[in-house]
Amino acid sequence: MRDLLFDVLESMGVYFSEAERAADRDLNLLEYISNSHILVAFALKIEEKLHVDLPEDALLPENLQSLNKLAALLSALPPEEE
Repeated sequence: MRDLLFDVLESMGVYFSEAERAADRDLNLLEYISNSHILVAFALKIEEKLHVDLPEDALLPENLQSLNKLAALLSALPPEEE
């Protein structure tokens, strides 16, 4: 899930060093999501990639302060029903 989040952000022009992508490193995503337009685009791309509907609280600041926390939250979401 971490890799997917990195891939989504990189598809939006936010790039990470190898050190930032290291598995033992947690990142504050608020440092990379600089405005509401980027946040909305980020949410839509996650929904598209994972085929889920994000709950309203998924992208609260406290969830975006930790890449690992957001990855765990997203891993626990059920896929959207068709």
